[in-house]
Amino acid sequence: MVGESGDAGVSGARTMNELRAPQAAAGQTAGTVPATPDTPPANTDVAFDSGETASYPTDSQVEVPDVKKIAGQAGTMSFWLQPGWEDGNHDDATFMQLGDSRLQVIKNVNFLRFEFVDDNGVAGGIGAPIAEWKAGEWHQVATTWNGNQFAMYIDGQLVSQTVHDGRVDLAPGTRLFIGSDFPLSRPVAPGTIWGVDVSQQPWSARKVASQFQSVMGGQNPPGTPGRAPATR
Repeated sequence: MVGESGDAGVSGARTMNELRAPQAAAGQTAGTVPATPDTPPANTDVAFDSGETASYPTDSQVEVPDVKKIAGQAGTMSFWLQPGWEDGNHDDATFMQLGDSRLQVIKNVNFLRFEFVDDNGVAGGIGAPIAEWKAGEWHQVATTWNGNQFAMYIDGQLVSQTVHDGRVDLAPGTRLFIGSDFPLSRPVAPGTIWGVDVSQQPWSARKVASQFQSVMGGQNPPGTPGRAPATR
């Protein structure tokens, strides 16, 4: 049942078993941001697209430079996550963050959380349990916001949504971070982030599901070159 609490069910979610993150392209180190292409993307709503070769570890943080379109009261953060943690792991991690934690997707104990701080400084959030996730599996995560409406999807399925009494209006120049920036004394839930997409428009449920299916390969075997992480 979809709801506002952090215990929304994910029974309808699908997984990408036995897949792993792609290796970095020649000359590119995993965990780095690809150079911005000279030709702007055809979709003008796209604020950042990490491409299909870059991957990011959860235990370090990368700042994405020159993301000029991340502003306003609506948008989407989408990415693929491969847990590296084992059953029973209660360590936290930050996967994606916009601004000074104005919007962020995190692991909190055994929950996936989409948290936000509105323009009045009031915090809110939604979440879903991920205790059943297995190390090495791939999962699509997509979060959307539109004024005071917030939603989170896992593997193409809506798992939680809420209407908050306050808006998140991002200022021009808001920075995007991928990964965790924790003190050395604080353990981070290990994992790999891949396929990051940030848009200045909130994706519809249909688009989230379509993106999930396209990366899964549709009728093609999972791991189709250029559309999904390579198989083990």
